[in-house]
Amino acid sequence: MNERDREFARQAWTENDWDGHVDIPKLIQLVRADEREECAKVAERFEPDEKTSYVTYASTAIRARGNT
Repeated sequence: MNERDREFARQAWTENDWDGHVDIPKLIQLVRADEREECAKVAERFEPDEKTSYVTYASTAIRARGNT
């Protein structure tokens, strides 16, 4: 398990009176957000068009998918 995976598990860990467990929906949410951010970073590596910044549009659209 790498450091990123450990951090996801730590953030998704819940504790109650009996035992602790990983909140699977929370873990999925964290992984999806991380993947969206990585995709947006890839889009930002491309040079924007001189007239319109499609790179900014693409990276913003990728990040916004987490708000739907």
